[in-house]
Parts: sequence; structure tokens; C-alpha cells
Amino acid sequence: MKITDFESYFNSIDNIPVYELSSREQNDLSESIEEIRISCTAGMLLCLDREQRMIYILGEMFEIDHNLGSEILGITAGNFRIRLMRARKDLYNWMNQRCGLVNKSNPCRCAKKTRAYIEAGHVDPNNLKFNSRYTKKIYELSQAKAAAISNTVEDLYKNIFQQHPLQEPLTATKIVDEIFNNNLIKLVLNS
Repeated sequence: MKITDFESYFNSIDNIPVYELSSREQNDLSESIEEIRISCTAGMLLCLDREQRMIYILGEMFEIDHNLGSEILGITAGNFRIRLMRARKDLYNWMNQRCGLVNKSNPCRCAKKTRAYIEAGHVDPNNLKFNSRYTKKIYELSQAKAAAISNTVEDLYKNIFQQHPLQEPLTATKIVDEIFNNNLIKLVLNS
């Protein structure tokens, strides 16, 4: 399925049949349920346009601040903040209206869709695409990486300015001495 917008994406999810799973079935299918959760949320990100998706990933998932995010994307910090706010709004409004992970009153639940996704061949419990071989979650990595990137950029700026020479402040006596010892001024005053 080609994902183009939130409405068609959530409508396609709504068209998947719902099955109530017993606790045992949920336990047996826990890896497939997680596969559906990951793929569904990735699909939601694809409903954002390319720029919104990039801004959302940088600003929200990796917690890159607006100054660095704006540098990466070549836009102003204010534009980065506004566009991040719009991406959040678009994504969160749809999730709040349709996704059971966000709003418990919504009927859509990953576990309830799992059997239908498996039967339709969209999920193969023996060959998971999203829920395999991951070692960390984004939130475990994002703060450390964002701080490291931010610190690296800040260190570059700091180092540039730390290379400036430090001059001793001029005192009034030094200023007067420099004026009267200036060869051009001596020449003018002696003529």
C-alpha cells in the first residue's frame, strides 16, 4: 500500500478486521503485535510530507534543538519551531482521533488487528521486518546523541572564538603614550 495522507492511511487500517485475542494469544503473538505497532507508527510518519517528517524526526524523536535543526535544514530557527509545531499538530490530531495507543477511547488496537494482518500476509511472524535485530529504542539514544551533536557544534563555534588573540586593555596613560609616540603624529606636531 502506498501511503499518501492520514485519512487514507487510517481508513485502510479501519478496513482491517478486528479479532479479540485471549491473554495467551496476545502473549504468543507479542512479537507480531510489536511489529504492527512499529510499522503502523512508521506509516503515520510517512503521512507527513518529506519536510515535516525530517523536522519531526530531528526535533521530536532525536530532540535536536531548533538552532541546530535550523542549521541542518537551512532554515531559520523560528521556521524550524513553527514547522515542528505544525508537524506535531498534524500527527497528534490524527493519532488522537484514531489511534488506541494515544487515546484509549479509540477502538484501534494493535493486538486486535494482528491476526488479520497475519492472515492477509502483511505480517509474517517468522520474518519480522521492523521488530527484529534492534538493540536500542530511539529515546535511549536521542538525548545522548543530540547532546553530543549539539556539544560538538557548540565546541566548533567556541574553538573558533577561543582562537582570537587576547589583548591587554589600554589604559589612559597607554593611549596618550601611543598617540604622542606615533611617528605620523610626531611629524605633524613637530612641523
